[in-house]
Amino acid sequence: MRQNYKVKANIKVKTLCLRTAFSIVTLLSLLLIAAQTSLAAPTEFDHDLTGFLLNGAHSRMACDNCHKHGIFKGTPKTCQGCHGQAGFIATTKKTPEHIQSGEHCDDCHTEVSWSGARMDHISITSSCLTCHNNVKAVGKPITHIQSSDRCDECHRTFAWIPARFDHSDVTGSCFTCHNGTTATGKPANHLPTSNLCEDCHRTFAWIPAGFDHTNVVDACFTCHNGTRAVYKPGDHLPANDTCENCHRTSGWIPANYDHTGIVSGCFSCHNGTIAVYKPGGHIVSNNLCEDCHYTTTWKPTK
Repeated sequence: MRQNYKVKANIKVKTLCLRTAFSIVTLLSLLLIAAQTSLAAPTEFDHDLTGFLLNGAHSRMACDNCHKHGIFKGTPKTCQGCHGQAGFIATTKKTPEHIQSGEHCDDCHTEVSWSGARMDHISITSSCLTCHNNVKAVGKPITHIQSSDRCDECHRTFAWIPARFDHSDVTGSCFTCHNGTTATGKPANHLPTSNLCEDCHRTFAWIPAGFDHTNVVDACFTCHNGTRAVYKPGDHLPANDTCENCHRTSGWIPANYDHTGIVSGCFSCHNGTIAVYKPGGHIVSNNLCEDCHYTTTWKPTK
């Protein structure tokens, strides 16, 4: 009996040892597999599948800079979600002194670099003067023409220059700016006149000018000489009269022709080309015009 017991005990011990050895071998195999797995190339995670592309500076960021405390789900995907004033995971937030604008950071900033923003005015909600005050951004210089402070009346957001000047709120006279220094003034070949700019020119267009002859003191020919202003055309009536003898400053046409210096040769002008001629119903006559008509009036006849 004792011998059988010893045999059975030895069998149990051997069985236990075999099981233990098997467990150890199995454990070692698992550890070896784990070690081999850890030494193998790690599986790359395609971040594009999250809907947020890692471009520019984002591609150089450590994961935990955005995924705080190992939390991945719920990480904001918009600029303002991280860089807004209410963002809680960003190191670069919109500061309180940031210019007033919408919440779309990528309107001005790029993923390459936060600084060096290309200012896009599309989302600007405040007036120009909020930024263009010579503190945050360049503003109206000392030499600026006298006007109101509403920049957008003349300037455009896509280009500061050239400006389409709006004269609506101009408080000074034209010469205040149109003096040849601040803005274009009277050129050297301007008609000689003491008129104010606004007497002839209009704020919505410098040309054409509605010339006011009220204060003109020179003879018409001084300006109406074919160089400065329109002159006697090629088909003008042959006359030595001065312009003002027939024309009026209120209107070049119609002309009140003065025949004072004309004594003969009516047909030279009244030939149907230069001036009115004998009409179709005229009486049959070989007389000269001046035989019957007066230079002061065509009718009545003598």
